[in-house]
Amino acid sequence: MKIKNNILSEFIKATSLANEHAITECKLDFNEKGLTITAVGDGNSIMVRGQLPVQSFEDYAEMGKIGIINYSELLKVLGALKEDVTIEKQGNVLVFKGGRTVEVPLADESLIADNDKTPNLSYDCSFVVNKDVFNDVEKNLAFVMNTSDSAIVLFEGENKVLNIKYGSKYKFTDAVKVDEITDKISVKFGQPLINALHNLSGDLTIQMKSDFPITIMKKTDMYAVKIIVAPKV
Repeated sequence: MKIKNNILSEFIKATSLANEHAITECKLDFNEKGLTITAVGDGNSIMVRGQLPVQSFEDYAEMGKIGIINYSELLKVLGALKEDVTIEKQGNVLVFKGGRTVEVPLADESLIADNDKTPNLSYDCSFVVNKDVFNDVEKNLAFVMNTSDSAIVLFEGENKVLNIKYGSKYKFTDAVKVDEITDKISVKFGQPLINALHNLSGDLTIQMKSDFPITIMKKTDMYAVKIIVAPKV
């Protein structure tokens, strides 16, 4: 199969999460609709589902499910290749070609748990916000926390305003105008939320309600990503 490097790289980046929650061992499903990944981050606090449809490929072939040993490191592989990338499964390796050839060893997919289904969750509020809002939170968290404290981000919403509160050494409140918020919302998250959002960009659809997992969705002309993060108890 054949695909533009930037399309596949952007998809993998958006679905691989970051830091200690980066996706390592997982299954990729090359089915009749395209490439699908459904994986759970370290600690079972994040679930990510990504879909890269057939139309995003210049040439596509179904391969079924394959096991990847270190999903997030595929970005490094693609970084070593040119713009037009071909992919082929040869025995127990996945072969990437684009100016050079790179063989990526595969895991035994039968030993990797299936995570084909995402939970069906209902929400009180859904809205669109630009990733810049969360970039500011991540940047500021680097100096607002005491050394021994873990990251805690509290979302409080009411009357068309979402207040994002964080920090222990210095206490920050970022007020974001969200017309869709009418009833009270209060829910807090830890580092998994920061790592789930880290690689995303642009406009994000957020689904939220009090003391409940948050759902983050991004859709482009080329792919769709859905990430669910458990709240901090």
